Amino acid sequence: MEFITLFVLYILIFNLMVLLYICRNHPILNTGVIGKLRENIMQVIWYILPRPVVSLSNEVVNYVFNTRNHVMQIIFMMLVLLIHAIWILDILPVLYLVEPNYNHTTFIMFLCMCNFLCFYKSCCTNAGEVTPSNQEGSYRYDGILYKAGNECSTCKLNKPARSKHCSLCNMCVHRFDHHCVWTNNCVGGGNVVYFNLFLITLVVMCVNGAYCCFNSLYLITDFLKLMETSYEDMVTGELKPVTITILAQHLFMEYPRIVFLAFSLSVLDVLLGMFTIYHIFLLATNQTTNERYKIGRLVMTDNIVEENGNRKLQKKLMTYRPYDKGILNNFKQVLFPWTVKKGSTSKKS
Repeated sequence: MEFITLFVLYILIFNLMVLLYICRNHPILNTGVIGKLRENIMQVIWYILPRPVVSLSNEVVNYVFNTRNHVMQIIFMMLVLLIHAIWILDILPVLYLVEPNYNHTTFIMFLCMCNFLCFYKSCCTNAGEVTPSNQEGSYRYDGILYKAGNECSTCKLNKPARSKHCSLCNMCVHRFDHHCVWTNNCVGGGNVVYFNLFLITLVVMCVNGAYCCFNSLYLITDFLKLMETSYEDMVTGELKPVTITILAQHLFMEYPRIVFLAFSLSVLDVLLGMFTIYHIFLLATNQTTNERYKIGRLVMTDNIVEENGNRKLQKKLMTYRPYDKGILNNFKQVLFPWTVKKGSTSKKS
């Protein structure tokens, strides 16, 4: 049980850390009791760590996440190559030993090429830079999230509805969603379709990778008849039948990379799946991450009440979707952005 407990604990901690990182800017984690607790924990950590370590950590974090660089792109490529190296060295020999007549490579290589292509397009395609020639924009100002007459203080251009200035890319972006450190590029009207295809292919690739890992472990167990064997109890010296716990420990000791990769990909499948479903939901309702964030801030403040004198409007903001034109038309705008015409605000708004 010690092995299983430690492994489950590792999975839970890893999962929690990733969730906290993804949601690090959410108001819930920055206000109230949780916000104070987070602030106190960070102060204790910075107090314990030596000053040079704190200074170096701040510089590294600032460079990686607050400047345009290729660090996360390189890390992503290295992770993908590392996973495929484990697949080639550890998993393929097992698959071809037990199932020599099956083709175990074509589908995986196809997925990998599709994912790399979408990743490349997400990184290199212009997200939708606002220029003097296109600053009029394609969407009507809704009067709440976007108001006419605003000028970008940096670009000195009129800010179209649904646009936002990205400080990292140093430009205003049409239909701005967010800046992605993994692609070193903004996600906007020009490349949002490639970004979502990148997420979908990545999820499919991770799910298939987890399946290959678990399938190879099952084939090893079945081929060697491990569940039909016995083990010697170190305390009593008796021979006892193999249990799932003993089998898991044995497989981890004999095939550590496969077991570690199987569970890591399983956790990643859940996290990436949730993130991908969220972005598909945004496409289906014609929203952006930036707009959801702005709505969240309005709901948690009284500014909207003071400006409009109507508290009911604050409650309606939770489902406020000013550019929603129906699922089919919403996806059409993403797939064929040039079809968007001026004034494409939902009638419901």
